[in-house]
Amino acid sequence: MGGKTYDQFKSLQKARKIKENKEQKKETEDKK
Repeated sequence: MGGKTYDQFKSLQKARKIKENKEQKKETEDKK
């Protein structure tokens, strides 16, 4: 595996996690 591909994969995972966290926060705020 090339280092570049691995870095892209890692940053993609991080971005997805951040997106999921934001959506979860929105859901909990909507429930209030």
